Amino acid sequence: MTEIVTNPYDVDEFDEGGGGLWADKVVQITSAAFIMEPRTNQDGSPAISTYGKNKGNQIIDRALKLTGLAVDDEKERWQTYSTGAFEPTEGGEQCAHPQDPSKRLNKKAKAAVFFGHLANAGFDTSTLFPKISVLVGQRFLFSAVNRLDPDGNTIKNDAGYLKVDYFPTALAAGGAAVGAVAVAQAEAGTVGNGLAELADETILKVLTEAEDGKLTRTALVKAVSKALAGNADSNKVVALVVRQDFHTDKPWTYSGTGISL
Repeated sequence: MTEIVTNPYDVDEFDEGGGGLWADKVVQITSAAFIMEPRTNQDGSPAISTYGKNKGNQIIDRALKLTGLAVDDEKERWQTYSTGAFEPTEGGEQCAHPQDPSKRLNKKAKAAVFFGHLANAGFDTSTLFPKISVLVGQRFLFSAVNRLDPDGNTIKNDAGYLKVDYFPTALAAGGAAVGAVAVAQAEAGTVGNGLAELADETILKVLTEAEDGKLTRTALVKAVSKALAGNADSNKVVALVVRQDFHTDKPWTYSGTGISL
C-alpha cells in the first residue's frame, strides 16, 4: 500500500495544473525526427477527423517527434510538435512544404514555437540544418505550457485534466550545440578526440558493473550519463551510444532496446 508522507489536503499546496511527464525536468534527447503518420485511437482504430477539409478521413499527423529520458524517469517518452502541412524529407531529418519547398513554418505551428523556445534557451538553432538529429544527446530543462483554445481558454481532456505542451526553457548542465559534432563525425567515420574510444570504455565499464552484463537502452543511457558526470564530452558520448550503427563490430550485442556482453 502506498504511504502518504505529506498532507494531501493542504490548500496552499494544491496543484494548479500544467504538470506532467516533462514538467520542470531535465530531459536528455535520445531521438529526433520529422514524421508523417496516421493517427490512431487508444484501441488502435483510425482517428477520424470530424471537421474541415479532411472530415470523415483518418487524421494524418505531421510533426517533429522527440524521444527523451527525464533524469528521474525509468522510461523513454516522446512528444510531438505539429509542423502543419509540412512533410518530412527522406530520412526525417528535415521538413518541407510539399507544394513549395521555399515556404517557412507558420510561426504558430507547435514546431515553430518549439524552435523559438529552443533559441531562447540558448541553443544555436542554425545547427539543426541540415540534420535535426543534432538534438540527440542534448539535455534541456523542460517546462509545461497549458494549451489554449482560439479564445485563450485552457483546454481539458475527457478526464478533466489540463492539456499541456512541453518546451525547453534552458540548457541543462553541459548542454550546448555539441550533438552536431558527434553526429557529423560519426557519420563521416571520423569520431575525433578519442570520442569513440571513450564511448567504448564507458559502455564496457557499465556493462561489467551491470547485473548479468545486461542493460536496457534506457538503463544504458542513464548509466553512461552517470559514469561521465562532469565530463565535457558526456552528451557527445550519449549521442553515439543511442545510434544503432555505432554498435557494429563491438564486443557487446545491441538490439536497439537493450545491450549485453
